[in-house]
Amino acid sequence: MLCFKRYFNEPLPQQYEFCRQPGAMCGYVEKGISMSSWEKRLAIITAQGDLIIYKYYLLDIGPGQGIKTINDVSDEDVDKMSMIDLITYIKGKVNDPSVEHLLEKLSEKVPKEISREVEAEKRARTVVISGIEEPAEGLRATERSRDLKAKVDEILDALDIDCNVSDVFRIGKPNGNRPRLVKLVFPSTFYWKKALANARLLRNAGFRGVFIRKSLTEEERRHEYELRQLARERNNGKAEREWVVYRSQLKHVSELPNRRPVNY
Repeated sequence: MLCFKRYFNEPLPQQYEFCRQPGAMCGYVEKGISMSSWEKRLAIITAQGDLIIYKYYLLDIGPGQGIKTINDVSDEDVDKMSMIDLITYIKGKVNDPSVEHLLEKLSEKVPKEISREVEAEKRARTVVISGIEEPAEGLRATERSRDLKAKVDEILDALDIDCNVSDVFRIGKPNGNRPRLVKLVFPSTFYWKKALANARLLRNAGFRGVFIRKSLTEEERRHEYELRQLARERNNGKAEREWVVYRSQLKHVSELPNRRPVNY
């Protein structure tokens, strides 16, 4: 008797009929009984004869129709399938080892791509702030958290940002030499853009040592570091800074818009 696989092997109940065509998309129903849609099952008969159950819908089989085999599924059916469901279905439709190998790689790659997309979306709403003083020693964790939020609120007032941030936290462990960087996640890119555009206001609001920039990937941070090193070399021996890093580019101060002080 064939077995169907879900998370373990179970014998196929004798009161069920099923399609015996390897690779075909089939439904099976209890003999002589009209079943509701959620009881109808969709399966793939593999070349090895295993019946893989993975959904409780898709086929509309009425009384007396018996077994119905379909070669394709509707868009509505596809919309209800998970990524693994679709890959399993496709593998059951083809008999090509190279395609099966590619589908396995796809099933590994898609979650990683989704994770990167989620990370990129969050980074597009995130800024990094430097120069926010560390809390006094001896404070409890919740007190340190409130201290940071209070300082960030003052900066948001200076930036004219009127929203509740999604997240705010310091990066890394205290080293005693300088304050840790602070990451701030806005609820939307609208506030992110406004914060960067108004960063120039910090200097005149009493935050001369506080700087704000967008959150960068590791590659972008490496590129920014190289640009800062190059700017430092060009400014070496000069009475005033002539070269700065502005919006991920090396610029002469004469090229800056309105010659405003650079804050990010």
